[in-house]
Amino acid sequence: MFDVVYYGEKNKRDYETDLILAMRLLKETTRLLEPTRKDRREEMAVDLTYVYAWSNAAGSRLKIDIETAMKHKYPGICSYCLREETCMCGTEHPKKIPAEEKERTIRRVRIEQGGRPPLVLRREREFHKRLYLWQHETEEPLKLVAHIAEEADEFCTEVFFKDHQKAADELADVVAWTLTTANRLKLEPFDEYVWRQFPYECNRCQKRECICTEIIF
Repeated sequence: MFDVVYYGEKNKRDYETDLILAMRLLKETTRLLEPTRKDRREEMAVDLTYVYAWSNAAGSRLKIDIETAMKHKYPGICSYCLREETCMCGTEHPKKIPAEEKERTIRRVRIEQGGRPPLVLRREREFHKRLYLWQHETEEPLKLVAHIAEEADEFCTEVFFKDHQKAADELADVVAWTLTTANRLKLEPFDEYVWRQFPYECNRCQKRECICTEIIF
């Protein structure tokens, strides 16, 4: 949907290089800082949907399938402690698991996930809620938003160096922290917030395929 409505042909015109488009995603993450610092929750909700939308824009441009990237980085378990729910890594040092065992377990889970139906935004958010929310439900939202900006910056770095796999991993982190922040703010279901801002048409010109001539900021 994002590729058809906004982020396909229009972004080819507005953003000449992959890096410039990646930097637009970084801009959207830093835009979140002011309403977060001032605790303007409704504005934060809107801005989070834009971060998610521009993550899809970057994925489409770089031929990174967000679903595949998320399954690779977050295959249904925590990639550090290997727990399927209630990850403990945020409150204690992860249990030291031999690297070979960790790699073997993650690979097995990835193979199992490969045969499952495609993820949708709601199920992805629920997975992150199950695994991580309890660590963040009392955390200051500003700290979570800083995580989103940090991952977006790392994504820009990998785009600059043209490392496609690392860029895909960092983009998955951007989306993951976006969902974590949405969970922390109780934006449930977050997909409905996204649809409210992007109802399968451009929210400026109201066309199915965006005909806006200006760069939208």
